[in-house]
Amino acid sequence: MLAAARHAERLAHTHEQSTFAVTDGGQLRTVTPEHTDAVLEWRPGAGWALALRGDDPRSAIIDLYLPICSATSARPVTVGHLGQSLDGFIATHAGESRWVTGHENMVHMHRLRALCDAVVVGSGTVAADDPQLTTRLVEGPNPLRVVLDPAGWAFTTACSRTDRPKRSTSARARSSAPAKIVSAARRSSGSKAPPSESIRRR
Repeated sequence: MLAAARHAERLAHTHEQSTFAVTDGGQLRTVTPEHTDAVLEWRPGAGWALALRGDDPRSAIIDLYLPICSATSARPVTVGHLGQSLDGFIATHAGESRWVTGHENMVHMHRLRALCDAVVVGSGTVAADDPQLTTRLVEGPNPLRVVLDPAGWAFTTACSRTDRPKRSTSARARSSAPAKIVSAARRSSGSKAPPSESIRRR
């Protein structure tokens, strides 16, 4: 999935349909559409599609994340993630919201982060849960952290922790005034866009 997400922008500019197998190292290898190892297919104007047979055991998990991997600067994707308990609540009766889901959902959330350029939270979430917003449970890069912080009080605290990645941005605005983007750090080398542009992309 990481390789598919990395290749999407380049493939979108080729305007050609391509079929890929996946190497043991997780990289993509071009194959013919009829090849028995074919896993993914890039379709111009549409993005990634499965090339696996429907009964292949890998189909379900790949199909779950594939739409996000198709994101490009011209066709961005925004993902909303909500954790809730089995009885339909997003917090306990005592107001606790940090651990209403299980480990499997945490891994799923970290996979989503690894495939996205940025993760957006509000200042209230930072104050209540103090999330790290990293991909520590899975392989993949940490996303840019975007804190919606109208008053500007939570961002300094969120960036001061030593266990946080250094790429952070806050958006501050009052009433109907245009939002002010405040960047604490630019993306690491090899990045596709500065923080203010990354917010608009995926």
